[in-house]
Amino acid sequence: MNERDGIEALDDQADALEDSLGAAAGMAAGFDSELRRMRDSLSATGQRCCDVGTRVVARVAAGI
Repeated sequence: MNERDGIEALDDQADALEDSLGAAAGMAAGFDSELRRMRDSLSATGQRCCDVGTRVVARVAAGI
């Protein structure tokens, strides 16, 4: 293998690494987006549970 072949091989490896890192970045962004969606959903569910609990306590207190 001469120097030119070595440089071409290194260039090919760099291109492959760039593609791989681009794909990994895309997957990480998708994962982050899904985690944000789940967080928002759980937050809304928690708020609804809190609202229900407040109404239950208010009704129990009114009945006492």
